[in-house]
Amino acid sequence: MDNILKRVCRGCMNPGHITKEEAKSVFDYILKGEGDPVQISAFLTGIRMRGETPEELEGFYEATVARKRKISKKVKNELDLGVNYDGKIKTLHILPSALFIAMGCGVNMSSHGTEGVPAKFGPGFIKVLGKMINTEGSLFIKEGFRYADQKEFVPELYKLKEIRKKLGFRTFINVIEKLLNPFNAENIITSVAHNPYFEKVYNLLNKAGFKRITVVKGVEGGIEPYPDRKTTLMLDGEFMEIDPSLYGLTSDLPKGNLNIEEQAKLNISIIKNENNIYKNWALLTSALLLLASGKVSSIKEGVDLSKDCLESGRARKTFEEFASG
Repeated sequence: MDNILKRVCRGCMNPGHITKEEAKSVFDYILKGEGDPVQISAFLTGIRMRGETPEELEGFYEATVARKRKISKKVKNELDLGVNYDGKIKTLHILPSALFIAMGCGVNMSSHGTEGVPAKFGPGFIKVLGKMINTEGSLFIKEGFRYADQKEFVPELYKLKEIRKKLGFRTFINVIEKLLNPFNAENIITSVAHNPYFEKVYNLLNKAGFKRITVVKGVEGGIEPYPDRKTTLMLDGEFMEIDPSLYGLTSDLPKGNLNIEEQAKLNISIIKNENNIYKNWALLTSALLLLASGKVSSIKEGVDLSKDCLESGRARKTFEEFASG
Protein backbone atom coordinates (compact mmCIF):
# COMPACT_ATOMS: atom_id res chain seq x y z
CA MET A 1 0.00 0.00 0.00
CA ASP A 2 2.77 2.46 0.89
CA ASN A 3 4.52 1.97 -2.44
CA ILE A 4 1.26 2.45 -4.35
CA LEU A 5 0.49 5.65 -2.43
CA LYS A 6 3.88 7.13 -3.25
CA ARG A 7 3.20 6.67 -6.95
CA VAL A 8 -0.46 7.67 -6.95
CA CYS A 9 0.07 10.82 -4.88
CA ARG A 10 2.95 12.39 -6.80
CA GLY A 11 0.72 15.19 -8.05
CA CYS A 12 -0.90 16.17 -11.33
CA MET A 13 2.34 17.37 -12.94
CA ASN A 14 4.02 13.98 -12.62
CA PRO A 15 1.25 11.40 -12.09
CA GLY A 16 2.22 7.87 -11.19
CA HIS A 17 -0.07 5.35 -12.84
CA ILE A 18 -0.47 1.78 -11.66
CA THR A 19 -1.24 -1.37 -13.63
CA LYS A 20 -4.61 -3.07 -13.77
CA GLU A 21 -3.37 -5.85 -11.50
CA GLU A 22 -1.96 -3.38 -9.00
CA ALA A 23 -5.23 -1.47 -8.99
CA LYS A 24 -7.16 -4.69 -8.44
CA SER A 25 -4.83 -5.77 -5.66
CA VAL A 26 -4.82 -2.47 -3.76
CA PHE A 27 -8.59 -2.04 -3.95
CA ASP A 28 -9.11 -5.62 -2.84
CA TYR A 29 -6.84 -4.79 0.11
CA ILE A 30 -9.04 -1.78 0.90
CA LEU A 31 -12.29 -3.75 0.53
CA LYS A 32 -11.00 -6.41 2.92
CA GLY A 33 -10.85 -3.67 5.56
CA GLU A 34 -7.09 -3.77 5.90
CA GLY A 35 -6.46 -0.19 4.80
CA ASP A 36 -6.00 2.62 7.29
CA PRO A 37 -8.65 5.37 6.85
CA VAL A 38 -5.93 7.96 6.25
CA GLN A 39 -4.33 5.78 3.57
CA ILE A 40 -7.67 5.11 1.93
CA SER A 41 -8.50 8.82 1.89
CA ALA A 42 -5.10 9.64 0.40
CA PHE A 43 -5.51 6.96 -2.26
CA LEU A 44 -9.01 8.10 -3.29
CA THR A 45 -7.85 11.72 -3.35
CA GLY A 46 -4.73 10.96 -5.36
CA ILE A 47 -6.70 9.07 -8.03
CA ARG A 48 -9.30 11.83 -8.09
CA MET A 49 -6.73 14.59 -8.62
CA ARG A 50 -5.16 13.05 -11.71
CA GLY A 51 -8.00 10.85 -12.98
CA GLU A 52 -8.00 7.09 -13.35
CA THR A 53 -6.74 5.28 -16.45
CA PRO A 54 -8.97 2.69 -18.18
CA GLU A 55 -6.67 -0.06 -16.87
CA GLU A 56 -6.93 1.21 -13.29
CA LEU A 57 -10.70 1.51 -13.55
CA GLU A 58 -10.91 -2.06 -14.81
CA GLY A 59 -8.82 -3.26 -11.87
CA PHE A 60 -10.99 -1.44 -9.33
CA TYR A 61 -14.13 -2.83 -10.98
CA GLU A 62 -12.90 -6.42 -11.04
CA ALA A 63 -11.88 -6.28 -7.38
CA THR A 64 -15.38 -5.11 -6.46
CA VAL A 65 -17.25 -7.57 -8.70
CA ALA A 66 -15.28 -10.42 -7.11
CA ARG A 67 -16.95 -9.56 -3.78
CA LYS A 68 -20.50 -9.28 -5.13
CA ARG A 69 -23.05 -11.47 -3.34
CA LYS A 70 -25.69 -13.41 -5.23
CA ILE A 71 -29.10 -11.83 -4.66
CA SER A 72 -31.61 -13.71 -6.81
CA LYS A 73 -31.98 -15.84 -9.91
CA LYS A 74 -31.17 -14.36 -13.30
CA VAL A 75 -34.09 -13.13 -15.44
CA LYS A 76 -33.74 -13.46 -19.20
CA ASN A 77 -33.36 -10.18 -21.14
CA GLU A 78 -33.53 -8.10 -17.95
CA LEU A 79 -32.31 -4.49 -18.15
CA ASP A 80 -30.13 -3.20 -15.33
CA LEU A 81 -30.66 0.49 -14.51
CA GLY A 82 -27.17 1.61 -13.54
CA VAL A 83 -28.22 4.95 -12.07
CA ASN A 84 -26.08 7.44 -10.15
CA TYR A 85 -25.97 6.64 -6.46
CA ASP A 86 -25.70 10.31 -5.47
CA GLY A 87 -29.22 11.07 -6.72
CA LYS A 88 -30.56 14.42 -7.89
CA ILE A 89 -30.66 17.91 -6.41
CA LYS A 90 -31.49 20.24 -9.32
CA THR A 91 -34.62 18.63 -10.71
CA LEU A 92 -37.04 15.76 -10.10
CA HIS A 93 -37.00 12.04 -10.86
CA ILE A 94 -39.16 11.07 -13.85
CA LEU A 95 -37.73 7.54 -13.95
CA PRO A 96 -40.40 6.01 -11.65
CA SER A 97 -43.28 6.73 -14.04
CA ALA A 98 -41.17 5.82 -17.09
CA LEU A 99 -40.35 2.57 -15.34
CA PHE A 100 -43.99 1.47 -15.16
CA ILE A 101 -44.68 2.54 -18.74
CA ALA A 102 -41.75 0.40 -19.92
CA MET A 103 -42.85 -2.47 -17.66
CA GLY A 104 -46.31 -2.23 -19.20
CA CYS A 105 -44.61 -2.76 -22.55
CA GLY A 106 -43.11 -6.03 -21.30
CA VAL A 107 -39.62 -4.98 -20.12
CA ASN A 108 -38.12 -6.57 -16.99
CA MET A 109 -35.75 -4.28 -15.08
CA SER A 110 -33.58 -4.20 -11.97
CA SER A 111 -31.55 -1.55 -10.19
CA HIS A 112 -29.45 -0.82 -7.12
CA GLY A 113 -28.10 2.09 -5.07
CA THR A 114 -27.73 3.50 -1.60
CA GLU A 115 -28.41 6.82 0.09
CA GLY A 116 -25.97 9.48 1.30
CA VAL A 117 -23.38 9.31 -1.47
CA PRO A 118 -21.25 12.31 -2.53
CA ALA A 119 -21.00 14.59 -4.33
CA LYS A 120 -24.68 15.54 -4.56
CA PHE A 121 -25.95 13.54 -1.58
CA GLY A 122 -29.35 13.69 -3.26
CA PRO A 123 -32.24 11.21 -2.96
CA GLY A 124 -32.31 8.37 -5.47
CA PHE A 125 -35.29 7.50 -7.64
CA ILE A 126 -35.96 4.49 -5.41
CA LYS A 127 -37.08 6.88 -2.64
CA VAL A 128 -39.77 8.22 -4.95
CA LEU A 129 -40.76 4.74 -6.08
CA GLY A 130 -40.97 3.56 -2.47
CA LYS A 131 -43.32 6.40 -1.59
CA MET A 132 -45.48 5.56 -4.64
CA ILE A 133 -45.97 1.93 -3.58
CA ASN A 134 -45.77 2.46 0.21
CA THR A 135 -42.72 0.22 0.49
CA GLU A 136 -39.48 0.77 2.37
CA GLY A 137 -36.44 -1.42 2.77
CA SER A 138 -33.07 -2.26 1.32
CA LEU A 139 -34.22 -5.13 -0.87
CA PHE A 140 -37.35 -5.95 -2.80
CA ILE A 141 -37.91 -8.47 -5.53
CA LYS A 142 -41.13 -8.23 -7.52
CA GLU A 143 -42.23 -9.35 -10.95
CA GLY A 144 -40.99 -6.87 -13.52
CA PHE A 145 -38.63 -4.92 -11.26
CA ARG A 146 -36.07 -5.78 -8.57
CA TYR A 147 -33.94 -3.53 -6.37
CA ALA A 148 -31.07 -4.05 -3.93
CA ASP A 149 -29.26 -1.63 -1.66
CA GLN A 150 -25.47 -1.73 -1.90
CA LYS A 151 -25.17 -3.09 1.64
CA GLU A 152 -27.09 -6.20 0.55
CA PHE A 153 -24.80 -7.32 -2.26
CA VAL A 154 -21.38 -5.77 -1.62
CA PRO A 155 -21.19 -4.73 2.07
CA GLU A 156 -17.42 -4.21 1.87
CA LEU A 157 -17.93 -1.34 -0.55
CA TYR A 158 -20.83 0.00 1.51
CA LYS A 159 -18.52 0.30 4.52
CA LEU A 160 -16.43 2.86 2.62
CA LYS A 161 -19.37 5.25 2.47
CA GLU A 162 -18.45 7.07 5.68
CA ILE A 163 -14.97 7.90 4.37
CA ARG A 164 -16.49 9.00 1.07
CA LYS A 165 -18.99 11.24 2.85
CA LYS A 166 -16.21 12.94 4.81
CA LEU A 167 -14.22 13.53 1.61
CA GLY A 168 -17.35 14.97 0.01
CA PHE A 169 -16.30 14.63 -3.63
CA ARG A 170 -16.79 12.12 -6.43
CA THR A 171 -14.25 9.32 -6.72
CA PHE A 172 -13.80 6.37 -9.08
CA ILE A 173 -16.21 4.48 -6.79
CA ASN A 174 -19.03 6.65 -8.17
CA VAL A 175 -18.21 5.29 -11.60
CA ILE A 176 -17.89 1.59 -10.81
CA GLU A 177 -20.64 1.11 -8.22
CA LYS A 178 -23.46 1.81 -10.68
CA LEU A 179 -22.06 -0.87 -13.01
CA LEU A 180 -22.11 -3.73 -10.47
CA ASN A 181 -25.37 -5.32 -11.73
CA PRO A 182 -26.33 -7.35 -8.63
CA PHE A 183 -29.06 -9.32 -10.41
CA ASN A 184 -26.77 -10.27 -13.31
CA ALA A 185 -28.97 -8.69 -15.97
CA GLU A 186 -27.97 -9.27 -19.58
CA ASN A 187 -28.49 -5.64 -20.67
CA ILE A 188 -27.55 -2.38 -19.00
CA ILE A 189 -28.29 1.32 -19.29
CA THR A 190 -26.01 3.64 -17.35
CA SER A 191 -24.68 7.17 -17.58
CA VAL A 192 -21.69 9.48 -17.72
CA ALA A 193 -21.27 13.12 -16.77
CA HIS A 194 -18.25 13.81 -18.97
CA ASN A 195 -17.53 12.79 -22.57
CA PRO A 196 -14.20 10.97 -21.96
CA TYR A 197 -16.07 8.43 -19.84
CA PHE A 198 -18.20 7.15 -22.72
CA GLU A 199 -15.34 5.01 -24.01
CA LYS A 200 -14.09 4.10 -20.52
CA VAL A 201 -17.48 2.88 -19.33
CA TYR A 202 -18.44 1.17 -22.57
CA ASN A 203 -15.16 -0.76 -22.78
CA LEU A 204 -15.48 -1.81 -19.15
CA LEU A 205 -19.02 -3.11 -19.67
CA ASN A 206 -18.12 -4.78 -22.93
CA LYS A 207 -15.36 -6.75 -21.20
CA ALA A 208 -17.83 -7.60 -18.42
CA GLY A 209 -19.92 -9.46 -21.01
CA PHE A 210 -23.15 -7.48 -21.23
CA LYS A 211 -25.32 -8.38 -24.20
CA ARG A 212 -26.55 -4.84 -24.89
CA ILE A 213 -24.92 -1.66 -23.54
CA THR A 214 -26.41 1.85 -23.45
CA VAL A 215 -24.46 4.77 -21.98
CA VAL A 216 -26.29 8.10 -21.67
CA LYS A 217 -25.22 11.65 -20.85
CA GLY A 218 -28.57 12.71 -19.45
CA VAL A 219 -30.10 15.01 -16.87
CA GLU A 220 -27.71 15.62 -13.95
CA GLY A 221 -25.40 13.06 -15.52
CA GLY A 222 -28.11 10.39 -15.24
CA ILE A 223 -29.97 8.04 -17.59
CA GLU A 224 -33.04 10.23 -18.09
CA PRO A 225 -32.78 12.09 -21.44
CA TYR A 226 -33.20 15.85 -21.60
CA PRO A 227 -36.78 16.89 -22.46
CA ASP A 228 -35.73 20.32 -23.77
CA ARG A 229 -32.68 19.53 -25.92
CA LYS A 230 -30.75 16.74 -27.62
CA THR A 231 -29.23 13.98 -25.49
CA THR A 232 -26.06 12.16 -26.50
CA LEU A 233 -25.79 8.43 -25.92
CA MET A 234 -23.72 5.46 -26.97
CA LEU A 235 -25.52 2.26 -27.93
CA ASP A 236 -23.31 -0.79 -28.33
CA GLY A 237 -20.31 1.40 -29.10
CA GLU A 238 -22.01 3.74 -31.57
CA PHE A 239 -22.89 7.36 -30.78
CA MET A 240 -26.39 8.69 -31.44
CA GLU A 241 -28.69 11.49 -30.26
CA ILE A 242 -32.22 11.71 -28.93
CA ASP A 243 -34.03 14.84 -30.10
CA PRO A 244 -37.42 15.26 -28.34
CA SER A 245 -38.60 17.72 -31.00
CA LEU A 246 -38.63 14.92 -33.59
CA TYR A 247 -41.40 13.14 -31.67
CA GLY A 248 -43.39 16.17 -30.48
CA LEU A 249 -42.21 15.56 -26.91
CA THR A 250 -40.29 18.74 -26.18
CA SER A 251 -40.98 20.18 -22.73
CA ASP A 252 -39.21 22.34 -20.17
CA LEU A 253 -36.78 20.71 -17.80
CA PRO A 254 -38.25 20.99 -14.29
CA LYS A 255 -36.32 23.31 -12.00
CA GLY A 256 -36.08 23.13 -8.25
CA ASN A 257 -36.14 20.15 -5.96
CA LEU A 258 -39.61 18.85 -5.06
CA ASN A 259 -39.81 16.74 -1.94
CA ILE A 260 -40.22 12.97 -2.24
CA GLU A 261 -43.97 13.00 -1.62
CA GLU A 262 -44.56 15.65 -4.29
CA GLN A 263 -42.44 13.72 -6.79
CA ALA A 264 -44.36 10.54 -6.02
CA LYS A 265 -47.72 12.24 -6.64
CA LEU A 266 -46.45 13.72 -9.90
CA ASN A 267 -45.24 10.34 -11.17
CA ILE A 268 -48.51 8.63 -10.21
CA SER A 269 -50.41 11.35 -12.06
CA ILE A 270 -48.43 10.55 -15.20
CA ILE A 271 -49.07 6.81 -14.86
CA LYS A 272 -52.80 7.55 -14.59
CA ASN A 273 -52.49 9.49 -17.88
CA GLU A 274 -53.76 12.67 -16.29
CA ASN A 275 -53.04 16.10 -17.78
CA ASN A 276 -49.46 16.52 -16.60
CA ILE A 277 -46.83 18.83 -18.07
CA TYR A 278 -44.08 16.24 -17.50
CA LYS A 279 -45.81 13.38 -19.32
CA ASN A 280 -43.73 13.95 -22.45
CA TRP A 281 -40.54 13.56 -20.46
CA ALA A 282 -41.76 10.25 -19.01
CA LEU A 283 -42.66 8.98 -22.50
CA LEU A 284 -39.25 9.94 -23.86
CA THR A 285 -37.53 8.22 -20.93
CA SER A 286 -39.64 5.09 -21.37
CA ALA A 287 -38.77 5.03 -25.07
CA LEU A 288 -35.09 5.07 -24.15
CA LEU A 289 -35.58 2.18 -21.69
CA LEU A 290 -37.32 0.19 -24.43
CA LEU A 291 -34.44 0.87 -26.82
CA ALA A 292 -31.85 -0.08 -24.19
CA SER A 293 -33.66 -3.34 -23.47
CA GLY A 294 -33.81 -4.29 -27.14
CA LYS A 295 -37.62 -4.26 -27.10
CA VAL A 296 -37.61 -1.71 -29.96
CA SER A 297 -35.06 -0.77 -32.61
CA SER A 298 -35.58 3.02 -32.54
CA ILE A 299 -36.66 5.83 -30.24
CA LYS A 300 -39.60 6.50 -32.58
CA GLU A 301 -40.84 2.94 -32.15
CA GLY A 302 -40.31 3.25 -28.40
CA VAL A 303 -42.29 6.49 -28.22
CA ASP A 304 -45.22 4.96 -30.13
CA LEU A 305 -45.27 1.86 -27.94
CA SER A 306 -45.00 3.94 -24.75
CA LYS A 307 -47.87 6.20 -25.80
CA ASP A 308 -50.07 3.20 -26.53
CA CYS A 309 -49.19 1.65 -23.15
CA LEU A 310 -50.04 4.84 -21.28
CA GLU A 311 -53.20 5.71 -23.20
CA SER A 312 -54.57 2.14 -23.08
CA GLY A 313 -54.21 2.00 -19.30
CA ARG A 314 -51.64 -0.81 -19.32
CA ALA A 315 -49.10 1.35 -17.47
CA ARG A 316 -51.64 2.13 -14.75
CA LYS A 317 -52.65 -1.52 -14.43
CA THR A 318 -48.99 -2.55 -14.19
CA PHE A 319 -48.40 0.01 -11.46
CA GLU A 320 -51.48 -0.98 -9.46
CA GLU A 321 -50.62 -4.69 -9.61
CA PHE A 322 -47.03 -3.96 -8.62
CA ALA A 323 -48.08 -1.76 -5.70
CA SER A 324 -50.54 -4.32 -4.35
CA GLY A 325 -48.39 -7.40 -4.96
